[in-house]
Amino acid sequence: MASLNALRRFYESLLPFVSSHHNTYTKLQSKVEFVMLSEVLSEAKEQ
Repeated sequence: MASLNALRRFYESLLPFVSSHHNTYTKLQSKVEFVMLSEVLSEAKEQ
């Protein structure tokens, strides 16, 4: 789960920058959520 936490930290570090660009933020958020979901699913398959 370390990579998931790293991804979340990276995402949160971008928030101040993207909050002024709402469309970019929304796209980034959905992309991050998709990546996180993929990560969780792949980890579930490995177990």
